[in-house]
Amino acid sequence: MSIMYRIMNSLLLLLIFVPTQNALGAKWPKPTATFLTGNLPSGGPVSGLPGDTQTWQDTAREAAINWNAAQGIFTLITSTAIGNVINCEVSGDNSLSFSYTECDNSSFGDSLLAVTRNWSPSNAPTTIIESDIIFNSNKIWGIYDGTLVFSVQDFRRVATHEFGHAMGLAHTTSASALMFPTASNTFLPTTDDVESLESIYKEEKASGGSTTYLLLLALGVWRLRLISMHKKAD
Repeated sequence: MSIMYRIMNSLLLLLIFVPTQNALGAKWPKPTATFLTGNLPSGGPVSGLPGDTQTWQDTAREAAINWNAAQGIFTLITSTAIGNVINCEVSGDNSLSFSYTECDNSSFGDSLLAVTRNWSPSNAPTTIIESDIIFNSNKIWGIYDGTLVFSVQDFRRVATHEFGHAMGLAHTTSASALMFPTASNTFLPTTDDVESLESIYKEEKASGGSTTYLLLLALGVWRLRLISMHKKAD
């Protein structure tokens, strides 16, 4: 399988970088996607916060539920199956995992928390067919809502944000939104986030989905490229 790469970077930084758009210009052929959480550790955090009693996998599922509860146009599904994670390449699975380095074995750096990578066929750059979310193992992670604790990163909040990217959302200029490109006390999708998602998928919801993916399979098109890479930092 030959892979073509085209990277569009967006860094979610604390008080540093502010992009100006909500939609990436790419979307899933149908408004649903299944993400595998089995590559996350089976336990949970040891941060000294109340959320330490929760597990990474259950919390990732809760992050997906947060989106499903906030809107009805895109359905996120999670499975505890173990995904096939291939370094910097499409694997056929949508997966969540932790890593000490980025996919090319480069350092995450001091501020990077997570990376979401979306993939599309090379001849259909606006169609997402795989998305992978990688969390920085070098950080101290906890699970909590409410006011941001800057010494401990909230896994559920970051996962909910990254699921937004995985569905096709970029960052927003609305400071109160979950998809705003700075860490904040917002931990659930807001009206701004939901309206942006609905603007991407409203036609697919009405028609029952796109036939693009089936057509690509019929044509035997397997060359894929990385169409977006979103990064969140503290």
